[in-house]
Amino acid sequence: MRSLSDYSVNAEACAYCAKCHFGCPTYEATQDEGYSARGKVQVAGAVARYGPLQAALLRDSPKLQEYLDFCLRCYHCMDVCPAHIATVPIFEALRFQSVTECPPSAVLRFLMRKVLPNRRMTRFGSSAAALVSMLLSFASKRVRYSAPLKAALASLPRSQRPASLAQRLTAHKAFKKCNLTPCNAHARNVSIRAILSSQSVAQPSMGTIGYFLDCLTDIYFPQAFTGVVRYLNQNGYRVAINPDGGCCGASALNTGDEAAFMKMALAYAKTFADSPFQHILFSNPTCYKTVKERYPEILGDASNKLPEPVLDVEIFAKLPPPNLHPAWKNITVAWHNPCALGMALGDKTTGASILRKWGFNVTHVVVPEECCGYGGLFNLRYPQFASSLSEKKLRIWHDAGVDLVLSCSSGCITHLNETAACKGIPIPTLHWGELF
Repeated sequence: MRSLSDYSVNAEACAYCAKCHFGCPTYEATQDEGYSARGKVQVAGAVARYGPLQAALLRDSPKLQEYLDFCLRCYHCMDVCPAHIATVPIFEALRFQSVTECPPSAVLRFLMRKVLPNRRMTRFGSSAAALVSMLLSFASKRVRYSAPLKAALASLPRSQRPASLAQRLTAHKAFKKCNLTPCNAHARNVSIRAILSSQSVAQPSMGTIGYFLDCLTDIYFPQAFTGVVRYLNQNGYRVAINPDGGCCGASALNTGDEAAFMKMALAYAKTFADSPFQHILFSNPTCYKTVKERYPEILGDASNKLPEPVLDVEIFAKLPPPNLHPAWKNITVAWHNPCALGMALGDKTTGASILRKWGFNVTHVVVPEECCGYGGLFNLRYPQFASSLSEKKLRIWHDAGVDLVLSCSSGCITHLNETAACKGIPIPTLHWGELF
């Protein structure tokens, strides 16, 4: 894995332009230099410079731990830095060193090393949560819909209604935050069986493409997988999946659990080592970036033998528009561009352009390019602050007359819906895979 020695952490490389201050949600909220990218780079430089003392510095500095934790990793600082300092990778390397001296809690280690790598365990946990939510329905809060969206959904044939909208999005207050209700086991099994059954592929055939089923979409919006496969089938692709694959490891990167990340990377390599297809599709840009950029550190040359990762945005941009029901044209939609796509991968326009090509009325109101507050596990550690960020975006969209938000990151979608439910903002967020 990368370490601080792999980067230039000389604080003198910083131009002191303070561009990383403006647009950084955590710095703007605290006005503390330590929460800014510039401050973290200075901390990293001190840790690297003091060699033998760095272990004690990491172990005995609770404020340093707070600086590292209270960061969304939205890549805004890296996107605007004129000196091109690798800010977020440096923060991740510093976190890995920090965790060696201050290990995460036993609960977090169990979650990262036992639960997330095992898809059956994550499904069991999410199904249990769905059952509890059903029994406590009296305490739930629903995401409200605008009148135009209700009319559009009523116009759709039952078979074409997105499952998460048709079944209503609900959230419960627990663990100091709103938590969206997971999909129940039956609906998930139906979605997976639909993909594994005989696929009706249009001719001429475009060959077979693999599809990585990311864990959050699997927990909350498995119907999105079915929709994406259906769309690809209509354009000549046959899709292969591993229904029991584990997490990509992005969560382990966020918590600094190197052992868990290595376990997930090696499991992925074992699953796809002998795949007959050349590409594997990702619907979540965070998973795509993790596999494409970080797996070679673990797998070395073996990563070259794995299918090439490709993002759904890239594929969709090349395909003809799907045959969507005309009712969708009667509402105003917004595209939420995930930080991993817009800031980390530098693609800020393709998602909205695709929706316009599909015939959607996409709002031209510009929402500030900042994180919605999901930030991996950030919204679990700091729920109130994370909720304030998503509420800000949702209220801007509401004032602009937006009826529905579309996105490709299930983490962002889940967090936005949780906020919409708790704050009573009548704007649901939908995974665009559920449109097909």
